[in-house]
Amino acid sequence: MIREFFHSGGYVKQTFAYIGLLIFIGHSVFKAWLKVALNNWYEEFYDLVGDSEFGSGIELKNKRDQMWELLLQFSLIVLPSIVVHPVTKWIGSIWCFNWRVALIRSYLSHWDCSTLPIEGAAQRVHEDTQRFADGLYSCFGILLDSFCTLVAFIPVLIELGDQVRPPGLHWAPWLLCIATTAAIGGLGVSMIVGYKLVDLEVANQVVEAELRTKLVLLEQTPAMVCASTQENDIVNEEHGEPVKALSPIKALEPILKKLWKNYRNLYAQFALFNTWLSIYDQSMVILPYLLVAPLLFAEDPEHRITLGVLMKMSNAFGRCFDAMAVVSENWNAVNAWRSVLKRLSEFEQTVYTRIKFSSRRISNVEIAEISATLDRL
Repeated sequence: MIREFFHSGGYVKQTFAYIGLLIFIGHSVFKAWLKVALNNWYEEFYDLVGDSEFGSGIELKNKRDQMWELLLQFSLIVLPSIVVHPVTKWIGSIWCFNWRVALIRSYLSHWDCSTLPIEGAAQRVHEDTQRFADGLYSCFGILLDSFCTLVAFIPVLIELGDQVRPPGLHWAPWLLCIATTAAIGGLGVSMIVGYKLVDLEVANQVVEAELRTKLVLLEQTPAMVCASTQENDIVNEEHGEPVKALSPIKALEPILKKLWKNYRNLYAQFALFNTWLSIYDQSMVILPYLLVAPLLFAEDPEHRITLGVLMKMSNAFGRCFDAMAVVSENWNAVNAWRSVLKRLSEFEQTVYTRIKFSSRRISNVEIAEISATLDRL
């Protein structure tokens, strides 16, 4: 799935693949820089807002000037994102679509019409390739963003841990250690609670593919769907003769029951998983304040902190925790993408193995016709 995009096609397509990858990585680095810049801005802003000693009129004017300077600084920090985010998203969409088309070209060039196709082959080529490309862009984009965020914020959190600490504690990485422990513990519970989701997603896609195939056949050749078979003959009770045709609802009723059963199990598992995530998320929102908020009123001035330091610490703690807990927080999306990856891997094993043993080879003319058709799309 990676080779077909980065090491196939012409020079232009391969160049675009690698340029898109660099833009993909660069966007994550930019977002990490933006988070750090805003985190530093929060400290200055809340320190200014939290200063309750107004003083004379000259001091008030100076504070108003500082406020305007901070607001201007904020505008300059976020201004590039107004252009960068939409442009990179547009390029990323084109990049993902090119990856999908590269997979389709590869699969069609290895498709052997002389053998029976794998279950749901049409869906795997048409829909699963799209879900793979979109899921890859979103899932690995989140992971890359998290990695860049950790690289940027771990030094900040260690520095704050040395500055913000309860009396008697002299270990700078204590905040980072708590965030790491909470993230790893949350990931472990998420894996336990949601371990069934991948198999349920795969089973669900099998039934969805079967239903989609039946509906297409029902539209094009109704007799193939509604004609009775040995497995589901309907016998007339008076004459004892098999009915030659079924109504569409009767013909598709077994699939609909199977689909309902699959979704019922899937939704039940989602409900359990989302309940755990809700408890986990709300607990982590309050955790940094439980750790250091009392230091706002510490008796020892050396341990007392300002509102700006509290907000900076809370934001840095949240950034690090969210980056480390990104897998557990997005476990549903990760499992959905893993199910697509599993289906495409099965399809590749079948298609690429068949081409080795098949006596029929697709000619260069046929491959050119397939590529021309896809280019027209």
